[in-house]
Amino acid sequence: MAGLALRLWGLDFGLPHTGARPDESILVHRALAIAGGQLNPQFFNYPSFHFYLLSGLFGFYYLLAQLSGVVDSTQAFLVQFLLDPSGLYLAGRLLTALMGTATIACCWHLGRVLGGPVGASASAILLCSALLHVRDSHFLTVDVPATFWVMASLSALIVHTRRGGRAHLLLGASLAGLAMSTKYNAALFLPAMILAVWRSPNVERRRDLLLLLSVSGFTFLLGSPFIALDPGGFWQGFLFEWQHFGRGHGGLDLGNGWFHHLSFTLRHGMGLPLLLASLFSLVWLLRRRRAEDLVLLTAILGYFAVAGAGESLFLRYAIPLVPLLCVATGTWLANLLRNQMGVAVAISMAMILPSTLQVIQHDRLLATEDTRQLASKWIEARIPSGSRIALTGSDYGHPRLRPSKLWLQQRWEDARSNGQAGRRLRLALDTPGYPPKPAFDLVELQLQPPPGLRSVLDLEHLAQLRAEGVDWLVTQSHPLAYAGISSVLAEELASLQPVVEFSPGPPGILADAAFDPLDAYFVPIAGQSGMHRPGPHLRIYQLDPP
Repeated sequence: MAGLALRLWGLDFGLPHTGARPDESILVHRALAIAGGQLNPQFFNYPSFHFYLLSGLFGFYYLLAQLSGVVDSTQAFLVQFLLDPSGLYLAGRLLTALMGTATIACCWHLGRVLGGPVGASASAILLCSALLHVRDSHFLTVDVPATFWVMASLSALIVHTRRGGRAHLLLGASLAGLAMSTKYNAALFLPAMILAVWRSPNVERRRDLLLLLSVSGFTFLLGSPFIALDPGGFWQGFLFEWQHFGRGHGGLDLGNGWFHHLSFTLRHGMGLPLLLASLFSLVWLLRRRRAEDLVLLTAILGYFAVAGAGESLFLRYAIPLVPLLCVATGTWLANLLRNQMGVAVAISMAMILPSTLQVIQHDRLLATEDTRQLASKWIEARIPSGSRIALTGSDYGHPRLRPSKLWLQQRWEDARSNGQAGRRLRLALDTPGYPPKPAFDLVELQLQPPPGLRSVLDLEHLAQLRAEGVDWLVTQSHPLAYAGISSVLAEELASLQPVVEFSPGPPGILADAAFDPLDAYFVPIAGQSGMHRPGPHLRIYQLDPP
C-alpha cells in the first residue's frame, strides 16, 4: 500500500497544463484517434500496444461519463476535453501508477524465486520507494508500463529456468511480446530470455527457443499490427528513434553514457546506498553462478551495455534497470541473512531511506501548484480577453492559456499549408462557443521558428514586439535549456520591472538542484529541499504601445 500511495500522491501534477510532463499528449491524442475509429496510429516512434490499451481505457471513461450524466454525447465529451483535458490524463496516469505498483509484486515474485521469502520482501521494499521508478509511475508515458511487462515476463521465464515445462514459457513469451510492443527497447532483454529457456531442464531446448521467439513475435505484432501493415511508417518512426538515441538530444554532450547513468541517473534514481549494494550483489551473483542468476545478470548487464552506448541519456531510459537491481540486492541480502526476516527488512528500509526522503520531497512538489498554473490563473483573472501575449522559451514552460478564434483559424490554415490534417484545430473551430473567454492572441518567440507558422516569430527587440501589437510578454528562466530567452531581449528587459513574477522558491534555490538536462521536466531528481513549487521562474511584463 505504501508503494501505491507514493505513486498516487501528486498524480494531478501540472494539470490542466498538458505539457507539464513531456510526451503525455502524444499518447492521449493517438489513443483518442484510435477510439474514434482511426486504428492506424500513424505514429511509430513507439510501438502501439499502449495506445490501444489507453483507447480502451478512454472508452470506459467515456461510458462512465455518459452513465453519470456528465456528458450526453460524443460531441459534448470532446468539448469537455477541449475545455479541460485533466480527466483523461488522470485516467492514463492512474493506469501507469497501478502498473508501477504491480511491478513491486513482480519484484516480490522474482525475489522469492531467487532468494526465498526474505529475498521477496527485501526486493519489494527496495523498489517501493526507489525514486526513479516512483517518479515516472506518476505519468502517462510508456517507460513504467514497458518495465512492468518486462518484469512479469522475466518472472515467468526464470520459473521456467528452474522447473521447465511449457506453461511458464508460453506466459513469459507472451508477456515479452507485450513488453516489446509497448517500447522497442524491451527487445534488449531478449538475450536474457533466450538464456532462461536454454538453461531450463527441458530436453527440447531448440523447440522451446523457437516457441519463445514465435510467441513473443506474434504478441508483439498483435499489440502493434500496423508495424506489419504500414511498414514504411514503422521504418520512418523507428529509424528516427534509433538515430535520436545515437546522435543525442538537443546537442548536449553528457560524456560517457555508462558513467553518466551510474554517477547521476542511478545514483539519484536509487540512492547511493542501494546503488553500491546492487553493484556488490552483481559480483556475488556472478560468483554464485546459478542458472537463474545468470539470467538476471544478462538482463541487467545487457540492457546497461546498450543504454550507456548512445548519446541520448534520459533518466527514464534507466527505469528498467531499477527493479532488476532491487531484485539482485534482495537476493544477496537473503543469502547473507538466511532466515532473518526482521533484520533483512530493517536493512532494506535503511538502504532505501535516502531515496525515500527524496521521494517524499518530490511528491510534495508534484502535489503543489506550480508556477505555470499560478501564472495562468493570474493572466485569466487580470488580462483582458483578446490581448496579444508573447511567450518566450519552450511551450513546456508556458502557462496554459486558451487561444483566440483568430489564432485557431490561422494555426489551422498554416497546418493545412504544411500538409498536416489539423484535426484538433478543426474540432476547436467547429465547436460552438469555443473558445470561452478569456482567450488570447498568442505569439511564441523562438530564435529558430519552424517555417509556415504565423504565430511563431523570431523577434528579439521590444520595439519589434510593440510594432506587432504585443500587449503582454511572459518570460521564463530556469537552469534547463528549454526555458531559454534571447540575450538581446533579456538585456532590454533588464530596464523593465515585471508586473508580477512566479518563482519556484527563494533566489538561487535551483543552483543546487539536479535536473535531467535533456528533459523538459521542471522538477529536480535531487536537491528539492527548500523549493516551494515546480516550474520555471515566470515574469509577466506589460508593454506600452509603440
